[in-house]
Amino acid sequence: MFRRAVLLFIGVLTLYVFSLAPTFLWSDSAKLAIFAYKKEFVSGGFGLHTGHSLLGYLFSFLPFSFAYTQNLMSAVFGALTIVILFLIIRLRAPDHVAFLASAAFGVSQLFWGYSVINETYSLLIFFIALFLYCVLKAKQHPAYLYTASLVLGFGFSNHGVIVLAVPGAIVLLWDRKFFLYVVNVRLIVLVNLFIIGACQVFLLPNFYQNSPGLAVSKDLVHNFQMFWPGLSKFLQEAIRYPFYLAYQFPTVAFLFGIYGFVRLWNTDRKYILATLMIWLCFLIFSLQYFFQRQFAMMIPTFFIFALWIPEGLKAWLGRIEQNITHRAAITVSFILMCILPGLIYYSVYRVTEEKGWKLSGIRELPYRNNIRYFLFPPKNSERGAEIYVNDCFRQAEPNAVILSDFNPGIAIQYGQIVLKKRPDIFVQILDPWLFSSQDPAAKISEFLRNQLAENKAVYLADNWDPYYKVSQLSNEFDFKQEGGPLWQVTAKPKPQQ
Repeated sequence: MFRRAVLLFIGVLTLYVFSLAPTFLWSDSAKLAIFAYKKEFVSGGFGLHTGHSLLGYLFSFLPFSFAYTQNLMSAVFGALTIVILFLIIRLRAPDHVAFLASAAFGVSQLFWGYSVINETYSLLIFFIALFLYCVLKAKQHPAYLYTASLVLGFGFSNHGVIVLAVPGAIVLLWDRKFFLYVVNVRLIVLVNLFIIGACQVFLLPNFYQNSPGLAVSKDLVHNFQMFWPGLSKFLQEAIRYPFYLAYQFPTVAFLFGIYGFVRLWNTDRKYILATLMIWLCFLIFSLQYFFQRQFAMMIPTFFIFALWIPEGLKAWLGRIEQNITHRAAITVSFILMCILPGLIYYSVYRVTEEKGWKLSGIRELPYRNNIRYFLFPPKNSERGAEIYVNDCFRQAEPNAVILSDFNPGIAIQYGQIVLKKRPDIFVQILDPWLFSSQDPAAKISEFLRNQLAENKAVYLADNWDPYYKVSQLSNEFDFKQEGGPLWQVTAKPKPQQ
């Protein structure tokens, strides 16, 4: 078992390193790197992902560029997640079955894609996996439950959504004997261990600010107000979910998972109910989240689905081994489950690109090929954000002002804060106006008018109309793209009376 676990870790990590993003990217990837660079280790709310920042800071001591170390952290924890998944499955299945099922999840499109960029999600799945492993081991050795509580706490400091795994864990543990073991003074110990694990959120902020609990509540309300799109989106995406799931396991692993669920329902009702509850909690949460981020929030559901694959895989191997040798059966299964998905992802990306199809609902960014970025997991050729930022810095006049939405704007700020370039430029992020103002166009117009009145060079980071309202502002301003990716803003001459 140990040899297979080591081989799995080395193999998956090698895959991730070869497909790793070489530099900083857009959006949250750049934001999280800035948090780590600025040592944002304490927060009264979970929105700063303080656990991720702490680990990112520790990884920054590796002898690579800062951006690369942050991406590498995702790859390392992604590979560790696959090893823990292997250990979880190994509790119920032989080594070769656990190896194949966990490797199949390792090459699933979204988990692979988020394990090669700087994001919170490979860490999130790592802590979910470690928490679940400790809970499963606690059935035989109750002391593991204390470790599970500590893991849950630190996982919370990375991403608060991990608490959605708790109801399923309770179902997994529930029986009279264990109930009597936990519901006493040990419960206080477990709660305190969770708080200690999440000390960056619940304890340390008391030395810097008041009421971390209130800050967490504010984070929840803020996220709900900003990112809840309504019930119509929930129902629409629920219908699409089976197709998203099939794309994560695009060959026989998808069928094995479905068949494995049925077999587990008939043979181990408690296990399937517990894992189903975890799956449902994360699924419901992801379906009600805003579209651009819902796919990352779905990754825990794909992880749970991977736990159902071994039952179907065992049945498949038992059947085909009647006709071929055991080694040949393993080889065929490995090709179908672990090699073929990568070829499928590449083919889908290339065909979609050649056909000129677009991904609906996805923000277009300059210097980024959306088809390749979102459909093909490797990110080793993704240098668009770095090139964009350097071109912006070359184009912008001294002491310029750039009005930007969060996606390119935070990449520009990464160039200023981490790379120490062009500190004279002022970057204004317009997202709060989009989500909180009743008339975003009026807010943008007022900002542009005030900056131009001070004789500053003013630019838009992009001209995407849903964000920048260019069509509404064209009566008052001219927008010209010349010498780089920025759109320079000038006031139109007022008509003479």
